Amino acid sequence: MEKNINIFTVFSLLSCIFCTTLSIFIFYKGKRKKLTALLGFFCFLVSIWGLGAFGVSISTVKKTAFFWWQIAYIGVVFTPVVYSHFVFTFLNLERKVFLVSAYFLAVAWTILNFFAKELSLWDLRLVFNQFYWVDWATYKSPVFLFFYIVFYWLMLSYPFYLLLRSFKNSDVLRHQQLKYFVLGSIIGWFAPHSMFLLIFKIDVYPYSSFLLAVYPAIWAYAILRHQLLDIKVVIKRTLVFTLLFAIVYGLVSLLVFGVNMLFLR
Repeated sequence: MEKNINIFTVFSLLSCIFCTTLSIFIFYKGKRKKLTALLGFFCFLVSIWGLGAFGVSISTVKKTAFFWWQIAYIGVVFTPVVYSHFVFTFLNLERKVFLVSAYFLAVAWTILNFFAKELSLWDLRLVFNQFYWVDWATYKSPVFLFFYIVFYWLMLSYPFYLLLRSFKNSDVLRHQQLKYFVLGSIIGWFAPHSMFLLIFKIDVYPYSSFLLAVYPAIWAYAILRHQLLDIKVVIKRTLVFTLLFAIVYGLVSLLVFGVNMLFLR
C-alpha cells in the first residue's frame, strides 16, 4: 500500500496531543480530587486511543497496523469504564459491583487483545486505500460483539440514564454541571459509534475522530470552572470550535493534497 498523509492521520494526532495536554492540565489544576483525577485519567485514555489511531493511519503493513490497533484498544476499552466511574463519583452513587465487573472485563479484554487476537480483533482490512481497520464482518468474532454491546451500549447507557435522572433533584450548580456532562456524553457517544461503523463494513470515513478531543474538554470546563456558563453559550462555543476546526481541516486537506501530488507520487 502506498502511504499518503490523510485526514484521519491529522485528526488522530491532534486528538492525541490535545487530550494529553488536557490530561496534564487537569491533574495540575485538580488538586488530586477524585473526580478530577478520574477525568484526567479519562483524557489520558483518549490520548492513547488517538496515539494508536495515528499509528494505524501511517502504517503501510497490516502487522504494524494491528499492533497500533492493540494500543488504541487500551483506550477504546477503558474509556467506557472510566466514564461510568466518573459519573457514579459525580452523582455520589455506590456501584461497586458494576465497577469491579467493568474493570475486570476491561482487563480481561486487554489480555485477549495482546495474547489471543483470534478472540478479539482477529484481522484487519484495508479501507479507502488509506489504512487498515478492524474487520468484524468477515470473521464475526462473538467475543468482539460481546465487547461492543457490553462496553458501548450497556455500559454507556446506564450512567447516561443516571445523568438524565439527576436533573430533577439537583441544585443550581449541579444542574449546570449536569448540562455540560449530558452535552459531552452525547458528543462522546456519537464519536466512537460512527467509527465502529467501519468495523461492520459500513464504510463511512471516520471524520468524527476529531470529536474525541471535544467532549473531554467540555467536562473539564464544567468541573474546573466555578462560575459556569449557560449551556447555550457552551453549545455556541462548541459550534464555533467546530467551524474553526472545519476551516483548519479544509486548509490542511489542501496542504495534504498538494504534498501528495508533489512529493509522494
